[in-house]
Amino acid sequence: FFISLKGGAISALQPADIALVRFLVPSLILLPFVMKHKAALKAVPNKYLTGIVLGSGLPYLLVAGTAMHFAPVAHGSALIPGTLPLFVSAIAVLFYQQSLSHHRIIGLSTVLLGIFVFLLSNIGEEYNWSQLQGHAMFLVGSLMWAVFTISARVANLNAYVCAGFVAIVSLLMLIIAVGFGWIDSYLAVTPISSWPWEELFSHAMLQG
Repeated sequence: FFISLKGGAISALQPADIALVRFLVPSLILLPFVMKHKAALKAVPNKYLTGIVLGSGLPYLLVAGTAMHFAPVAHGSALIPGTLPLFVSAIAVLFYQQSLSHHRIIGLSTVLLGIFVFLLSNIGEEYNWSQLQGHAMFLVGSLMWAVFTISARVANLNAYVCAGFVAIVSLLMLIIAVGFGWIDSYLAVTPISSWPWEELFSHAMLQG
């Protein structure tokens, strides 16, 4: 996933183009599951459906994809999944009054220390503000994924229905955003005959 995002970051493709590949394929495949289980979706409170889309859909992909323009892929693959337990635990404690064991507190403190080490690596003789921006966006992405994790757990939807719902809503959001020019898209301004089909296919295999 992260290598695919970085590949998009160093090519002519924009994060919106990667998002199109990521959400178009599962939208088409999983649409029947979503239509069949509409009642289950309607039973889930809107705040959890919003959290699911926000944390794993188009907003998350745009944040993570944009961050790849500023920081190495190795940093993203370490920060986003590595800090996820910290943010999930924080949400559980703050909003669901869940208690933490001493062992868990020690582990989360280690994660927090690792975050500071990453951020301090940007401070030296020359401040690497660009990389710091990337690190900050990775942390935002991790927080978004934590919101998805909690929301999906509470919603308790079928995995196919959940994935299909995220893909369909994200695809609609993407079409609107590109159509109104809110986000840039290389594919939208390039003739289909000139699209990098091999690259798009590789992204479809990794992302879709």
